[in-house]
Amino acid sequence: MHDIVHDFAQLISKSGYNLSTLFQHFRCLRVLTLFCGYHSMLTELPDAVGNFIHLRYLYLVHYCGVALPETICNLFNLQILHIEIAGGLQKLPQGMDKLINLRHFKLDYETLGCPNINFPRGFGRLTSLRTLKYFSVNGEDDSERWTLEIDGLGNEVDQCEATNAQLKKKRNLRTLKLLFDPDKTDPKEITRGMDALVLNALEPPPNLEDLSILYYKGPIMSLWMVSLTNLKKLFFDCLFIEHLPPLGKLPVLESLKIWEIYRLKRLGVEFMGIEESEKKEKDDISITLFPNLISLEFYGLIEWEEWNGIGGEEEEEDCTRRFAIMPRLQRLSIRYCPRLKSLPNFLHTIPLQNLKMEWCPILKERCKRGTGEEWPKISHIPNIDFDPFGTVTSFDASSSSPWSSSFILQYINIKLIKMLPFCQISY
Repeated sequence: MHDIVHDFAQLISKSGYNLSTLFQHFRCLRVLTLFCGYHSMLTELPDAVGNFIHLRYLYLVHYCGVALPETICNLFNLQILHIEIAGGLQKLPQGMDKLINLRHFKLDYETLGCPNINFPRGFGRLTSLRTLKYFSVNGEDDSERWTLEIDGLGNEVDQCEATNAQLKKKRNLRTLKLLFDPDKTDPKEITRGMDALVLNALEPPPNLEDLSILYYKGPIMSLWMVSLTNLKKLFFDCLFIEHLPPLGKLPVLESLKIWEIYRLKRLGVEFMGIEESEKKEKDDISITLFPNLISLEFYGLIEWEEWNGIGGEEEEEDCTRRFAIMPRLQRLSIRYCPRLKSLPNFLHTIPLQNLKMEWCPILKERCKRGTGEEWPKISHIPNIDFDPFGTVTSFDASSSSPWSSSFILQYINIKLIKMLPFCQISY
């Protein structure tokens, strides 16, 4: 290994930073990271990069060039292209549709605002593409489905750029992931308000099928969410909202994940999309809520106490004739919801196959088999998985307690530990 490094250093000194010459000697490279601009003499990528036909990963740091060489399109085996833009990159190579194995394309910009980069026609034909991380989507080719990830949202610049992006007009955008500032401390009012403005400006097209919103700190969700009539998957981690939108109105939603909402205390008819006037109507029109939902997951709702159905027992029994709720739900997961006390009455009418409940001590006690107050609501479910031990405050590792000798440890979660003494445990 020392000889290889020595030879490489000699080659660099002889080439005098002439990358075109240097590149001739490394045609079998699989991974290439280039530091450009600033203290580097490299400001643009040389055409010789196209000789690396075996390259799988190309990472350009502080790239200052206005364009990329067309020869980059010769890298047929390239799978990941990651560019940190430090200057005035304005356009991408016209032949990028030749990168048939490209899976992840990321453009990060270091300056304020997002550069106005034009995507070439044919870019949408990259059928292997899984990730497109770039804020302003300016491509005109609507022939393929697009995936967009927007990271680090939450300031005035983002609001302006979000408005200019006009995501609603990107008809072939199918998957959208919005990531706000991951700092989970309680934000100031101005931060919460800015997050809400940014999210409102990022309204996606109605054809969107998969939406993720992470670390959002706004007080409410945007109204456009319930207009996404083609949405199949929804995942949001919205820390400080107090009410959920009427998601039961989404007609084709199949998977719903609700994570880490710190201020939500109750779920009721507003979550399902039932208006008070609809509850009082006596006509025979049947209404289905969450008609195609198959998987529902709650995680980390630390203040959540109540999950109500349509109303009281008598009212709910009467309304059940008019409302079909989650008729296709197969999987329900409730984890780390320590204050949750009860389940909705309509749960016993749902054809659930799997119920998973972890770190919900109050609810677990009320769901005891045969004796718990909530047991009749879940007794029909064939596969019920409670966390087997709940909360263990202490145990003697040298003894068999709290587990039998036949127990096989597969997963352990340790929180708020003050002391972990050394001991020998056979395994």
